[in-house]
This record gives sequence, structure tokens and C-alpha cells, in this order.
Amino acid sequence: MLFTNSRSIVWRLAIVGFIGFVCAYSGMAHAGTILDGIEELSNIQISNDILQLSPEDQSSLKELNLAIEKFRKNDFTGCLKNFEEAKSKQGNLPPARLMLARLFLAVGKIPQARNELERTAQNSPQEPGVYLLFGELALRDGQVTNAALNFEKAAKLLKTGPPEMITIRTQTHSLAGLASVAERRSQWESAHVSLSAWLEVEPKNVETMRRLGVAQFHLKRFDEAEETLYLASKEDPDSEPAPFLLGRLYQAANNQKQAVHWMGRVAQEEAKNPKAQAALALWHLGQNRPQQALGHVEVLATLDAEHADLLKFRGLIAQQLGEYEQAEKHFQQQLRLTPGDFQSANSLPWY
Repeated sequence: MLFTNSRSIVWRLAIVGFIGFVCAYSGMAHAGTILDGIEELSNIQISNDILQLSPEDQSSLKELNLAIEKFRKNDFTGCLKNFEEAKSKQGNLPPARLMLARLFLAVGKIPQARNELERTAQNSPQEPGVYLLFGELALRDGQVTNAALNFEKAAKLLKTGPPEMITIRTQTHSLAGLASVAERRSQWESAHVSLSAWLEVEPKNVETMRRLGVAQFHLKRFDEAEETLYLASKEDPDSEPAPFLLGRLYQAANNQKQAVHWMGRVAQEEAKNPKAQAALALWHLGQNRPQQALGHVEVLATLDAEHADLLKFRGLIAQQLGEYEQAEKHFQQQLRLTPGDFQSANSLPWY
């Protein structure tokens, strides 16, 4: 029974695999952001990561805890009242409605968050945090020009406002927003400026290093890009290996020779890294090179015999080699182990 959709399945799996691989390495950079939710977070985590309060801002911790607990119980009026009490006790706190907006964003209540942001902008027009969140929401909706205007407004307020407004978080939030706008527009010189400034504030931020390396690549500053990306990998060994990212960048730039070169460097430098071996197998499958993919799957099997996708990899390799009966066996075995595996189910023939 022939698999007529072999190539499209492989490409879909390769895309999913690349996303999963990148997230596995860099997903921690986004943990605890305002869109992650609050159900499993402690009040302290919410104060730090969602309300974005520094320890010195939390002297009114009693009122903040009461506000968070009331929000958990959907008592939004009571929550706002406690935030107002905390603000009156600790003047350096953000406006009460801005804190409430951040909680609404954390649980996906976007209309309510927008309403609180609008009221904050009306009552506290010099508060940069309002425009930072408006910019973030605009980016989320693909409104790049709107996002740019909001991030630029926030950056201007941070330059001209009182010193207590300028914190590491507001600085990095502003620079991250400006960098994201530039990246969306492929304005790589502007992205380079914002990312470089961000690294001056947070020199150990691995994700920012990686983004700077990508900007340098697009500016054809290849030696600098290589140096920056290797520095990021050295700073965080669990992040995506530099040669792998360089290989993907060259692949996207249609430079197959360099893409193959850098993927070969991954194989050499990350020989004992299961994630890297799995990603290389997927990359070769996406290039319709099953024998090369098989080599990485065999290495993966020695490094992690219980890897969740081993059977699926073997099925896809057999599929590309035209060994359809063997491929079907592998996919069926994979489905017995992981019944919800979409790729394996979709790779089986229709009867």
C-alpha cells in the first residue's frame, strides 16, 4: 500500500520537529511571561513575573496578596481596590489598573485587559508600562505599525520621565519591543541597535544574543554572527547549538552548500546531544536524504534508547526508502506507545 503523501508528511513533521527543537532549547526564555497564565503560580511568582514588581516594590505585600487572591476568585472589583490600597501605600508601584490589566492578560482576558489599559492611559498618560503592553498586544495581532508607535512612545517616556520609572524590566521590555518590530519589518540594522542596547542592560540574556546573531547574519556580518551565536551556546549549553541555527539560517537563505556545512558541524560538535541528533535526522528527512537521517537515528538510539520518536523516525525513513510495509509496522508500533501521535496516524495508509 503506497504512501502518496510521504513528502508532505515529512515536511510537516520536519517543521513541527524544528519548532519543538527550538522551543526545547529556548522556550525557557519565555517562561513566566504575562501570557503564560497564573493557575500554577504562587503569589510571589505572580508579583515578580506578571506584575513585574521588584522586591523593593513589594513592601505592600499584604495588599498585593489580597488583590491576587481576589483575582483568583474572579472578584475583580475587590482586586482593583486592593491594588489601589497597595499603590497608596507604596507610591513606586505601577497604577492599579495597569496591574489588573497584566493579570487579565495572564489569563487571556484580552478585552478586559484593553479596557483597563485604556483607562490607565487616560488617568496616567505618562506611564510607559501602558504603551509597552499596548505594543505587545498590537504585535500579537500583527499590527506592526501600531506596535511601533506604542513602543516608541514608551521609549520616549522612559528617556524623559522620572528616574523611578527606569527599571531593568521597563528598559528591556521597551528594547525588546522595538527589536521585534524591526525584525518583523526585516529592518536588521534597527534590530541590531535595539538588541545591542538590550545586551548592555542584560549581558547574559541568551535569547537576546541569539536574536542579535540572527540580525548580524541578515546584515551579512557572518563572522560576527558566528561569534555571537557560539557565545550564546556557551552561555547556555541547553540552548539551540550555534551551528544548527547557522545551518537553518543558510537553508532559509537558499545557500545549500553552507547549510550542509553547518549541519555537518552540528554532527561533529554535538555528537552526544540527543536533541541535536533528533533535529539532524528531521533535517535530513526534510531534504529527502533517508540514509543520512538513519545515521543520526542510530546515534540517537544509543544516546537515548527510550526517545519518544524513535519508531516514528524509523517509519519515515522506511517510507522514503520505499519500504512501505516496514514503515507501516513502525508507525503502528509508535501509535501503540503514543495513541495520540498525529504524524504517525496520518502516515498510515487509508483502507
